[in-house]
Amino acid sequence: ENLKYRHQLEQANSELKTNLAVLEQDHQAGLQVQMKMLPVSPMQKSAYIFHHQIVPSVYLSGDFVEYVTVGPDHVVFFMADVSGHGASSAFVTVLMKNLTARMRSDYNRQKDDDILHPAEFLVHANDELLGTGIGKHATIFYAVLDTQNNRLTYSVAGALPVPILIANGEARYLEGQGAPVGLFEETNYQEIVVDLPDKFRIMMFSDGILEVLEQESLAKKEAFLLSEAPKMKADIESVFNGFNVDEDKQYPDDIALLIVDKV
Repeated sequence: ENLKYRHQLEQANSELKTNLAVLEQDHQAGLQVQMKMLPVSPMQKSAYIFHHQIVPSVYLSGDFVEYVTVGPDHVVFFMADVSGHGASSAFVTVLMKNLTARMRSDYNRQKDDDILHPAEFLVHANDELLGTGIGKHATIFYAVLDTQNNRLTYSVAGALPVPILIANGEARYLEGQGAPVGLFEETNYQEIVVDLPDKFRIMMFSDGILEVLEQESLAKKEAFLLSEAPKMKADIESVFNGFNVDEDKQYPDDIALLIVDKV
């Protein structure tokens, strides 16, 4: 009798190990697909340089960044942070990528310029996410860079921390607020327009960076980010090193970084 139970237990353990190995392979494959969806880093558009990095907390990330040219004079860029982790959160990043591609195609084919209006994009994203019925929401900072006039138009949907604008050795957080997408059926987002300095840097993080910082309160963490950001070089490695982020380490939350540099 004991031998029978032992044999059954060994068989169950063997099946469990096999299933776990298959699951791990699936997650690794999913991560590879997800990383291939991200834009090329760095990307340069005239005097503007875009680069990014994501450190996932698990195999599949709920953080996503995108930047893409729209017409001859605009670059659309955004950072999204989806609630939760794993496959369901990663699915939402695919949805955001697909939405951007469709809206860009609508612009190219039909001259539908919703993609150049941050508030309109966020309304579309909100509708699409609610339509999935999976109970996920996402914080997003969405911006349109007018390279002809050196002007930024953006909207905030719950993003924390908001991006940092660095120019002339000084740094400030961009203003704005709004509800995350995927929570409420009726949403309105404010568009903010900023005439940018001749040379500047925009540095944005997902909220995973706040888990890494040692300061006691959110206010102190945000103040620390703001004080340290101007001291850092524009490359990803220098920024992560400055905030003690190890790209090979697993953290409680995904950490995404997107930098826009005008040189």
